[in-house]
Amino acid sequence: MTKQLALVFPGQGSQAVGMGKVFFEKSAAARLLAKEANEVLHTNLTDLMFEGPVEQLSLTRNSQLAIFVTSAMMLAVIKERTPEIFENVACVAGHSIGEYAALLAAESLLFSNLLSLIKIRAKAMEEASPPNGAMCALLGIQIEQMIEIIGNYTKDKYRCSIANDNCPEQVVITGLLPDVEAVRDLAVKNGARKGIMLAVSGPFHSPWMVEAAEKIRQTLETMSIQDAIIPIIANCTAKHTQKAADIKELLPKQITGVVRWRESVSEMQRLGVKEIMEVGNGNVLSGLIRRCLPDIVIHPLDIYTGAPKECGF
Repeated sequence: MTKQLALVFPGQGSQAVGMGKVFFEKSAAARLLAKEANEVLHTNLTDLMFEGPVEQLSLTRNSQLAIFVTSAMMLAVIKERTPEIFENVACVAGHSIGEYAALLAAESLLFSNLLSLIKIRAKAMEEASPPNGAMCALLGIQIEQMIEIIGNYTKDKYRCSIANDNCPEQVVITGLLPDVEAVRDLAVKNGARKGIMLAVSGPFHSPWMVEAAEKIRQTLETMSIQDAIIPIIANCTAKHTQKAADIKELLPKQITGVVRWRESVSEMQRLGVKEIMEVGNGNVLSGLIRRCLPDIVIHPLDIYTGAPKECGF
């Protein structure tokens, strides 16, 4: 049988108070992972996930870990209840921090190692961010036009550059706040439907993150990385790989590079993917993928767990 399913894992911005709580309450496997996360991190992350406050949960150092742990708990439920799903998985992919959950699904790194890596990543990204860093999502405009608009405005990638190529007519820019706002206004004047400033604490996926990338590279040198058991599509290349050496090289580059999600979806299609399941809080990636592939079949997780749809479990 040809494998046709892709598991996809969301990134920063998908956090919300209450994330993962239903899985924690209903699954022993999810509770074990949550307990391990709290022990490894020496903090009660799950209390913050379940109860907030949202201001603390939204901080980069907390949101990245919460997003990863939520995806990990959902993944544990799939393995616990319906492991046969993996017989149909053609590939895995994650958006930015979601790529770390994809690596967990592909059994390339241990859960505890990924927690430690994400903790270092989030702290390093916060420390590398200038005080006026910003990101903005532009809707209704193609990436080629955004590249031209930015190029006409500045050649300095520290001031403004592309962060995410999410789907046709959705591009995220990153850089210093005055420049990001200026480029946003230029984009709207040149046909973009709107520009939405993102609630992030820095100019992620930009040259500002070079020092953070180096810290990740150094940390990876101390960790055991295995070949992936499932092809994983890397953000910064939009190509699949299973080689540990590739993963070790590409993870640091992801922090400074463009998240090439639109192209990643095309790679899924080349691998024969006709169905997706979003393993994480919310359904943002499902919407982005639907815009790239209108005929894609999207499976809510509850289809496989047999749980009521309204509880999202």
